[in-house]
Amino acid sequence: MKINNNLYIKGTFHGKYQANVNSSTSPEANLSKIHIVEANIDNATKSSYMQSVRADSISLNLDSLVDVKINLDKSSENYQFIEDLCDVVIFDIEFSNIIKEGDKTFGTIKGNIYGGLFNQDEIEVVKIKKSKPEFIISKPKPKYIIVKDKIKSNFFPY
Repeated sequence: MKINNNLYIKGTFHGKYQANVNSSTSPEANLSKIHIVEANIDNATKSSYMQSVRADSISLNLDSLVDVKINLDKSSENYQFIEDLCDVVIFDIEFSNIIKEGDKTFGTIKGNIYGGLFNQDEIEVVKIKKSKPEFIISKPKPKYIIVKDKIKSNFFPY
């Protein structure tokens, strides 16, 4: 059996996107058609919860995001991890450098991110056989000696 054992992180997100849009809509109007082409996370920290998203915030929910470059903090720029994320929420989104070419739109996207580092553990489920308790039955030992036996053993005078 496989179980998900994800480690959740949060940080500052910036990347590039591609969107298929009609000429009548903007990329902000329909976030379901956005495809993240390049993803980077700065100041990534472990988080057990997601901070609340403001009601007026633009947010994007994704099932997964692949090949994300993760930087822990500004002081450790020498260390960068490339990981796949699952259960991703990008919020407080800002679009910039928007370029339209026909029915496609390209640009950069910035915001905050919350997502899980995909980790799946495999465990083996074993059925435990219940054993019945064993009872040992023994003959009861006599608590007294019969008088005849005492006489034969010379415990009592004749």
